[in-house]
Amino acid sequence: MLYFSAGFSPKMLEKGGVVEFKKIDINRLKMLFLSRKDRKFRVGHLGAADLYKQILGVKVELNRAPFILKEGDEMVIILPKRRIEPGEELTHEQMRDELEIFEIKIKKEGK
Repeated sequence: MLYFSAGFSPKMLEKGGVVEFKKIDINRLKMLFLSRKDRKFRVGHLGAADLYKQILGVKVELNRAPFILKEGDEMVIILPKRRIEPGEELTHEQMRDELEIFEIKIKKEGK
């Protein structure tokens, strides 16, 4: 499963899970979204949902349901360098300059 979120916590990991982080750009984010059908949004902040909508052109429902990342799961997180207010729209240049985007892969310990 590929999750899109606005944060990460070790509490999201299945026991024994190991995380690999890789910083990516907006183009990679879009490619991941378009290339995968097994995807879910886990976004609990309206500002982050608006950012995903602005970047990907899709409506993102708020979803704070707990979930566990298992071996083989992947996650994309967007982290603004500052607080984005609900409804605030960033220009493409601001998104490039004010966001950090990470691709996360979940592996089992020892693999």
